[in-house]
Amino acid sequence: MSTDALVQGVYGEDAPAGARKSVQTYISNLRGELGDVITATGSGYTLGAERDDVDALRFEDMVRRTTQSSDPETIASDLRAALAPWRGHPFADGDGMAELTTETARLTNFAHPPWNAGLMQTSNSVATATS
Repeated sequence: MSTDALVQGVYGEDAPAGARKSVQTYISNLRGELGDVITATGSGYTLGAERDDVDALRFEDMVRRTTQSSDPETIASDLRAALAPWRGHPFADGDGMAELTTETARLTNFAHPPWNAGLMQTSNSVATATS
């Protein structure tokens, strides 16, 4: 992500004079916490984490794995496991950041597809009937 996009995301249209330096400090602090997964490029930064280290990507992979089963109970159980850590909506801390709007909508739709509610209801009914 470019430094300019980060400045825009943090400060909006009215960024103060020292905004670029502040963002560089924020990134430095993050690198201190996360290690070398954030690397500087000529115009910004890249995240070099493994898919399983990024919660949104890990969630996406878990949901995709549900398609490997034809058993509704297994699918429902796998979806519940994928949704268990889900709280609120994606990138809630970044509300209003235009750069996140598309990804927020994509993940929300991915987490709550139209067939999910029916599958969960069916699974709960089956579980209740068999207990």
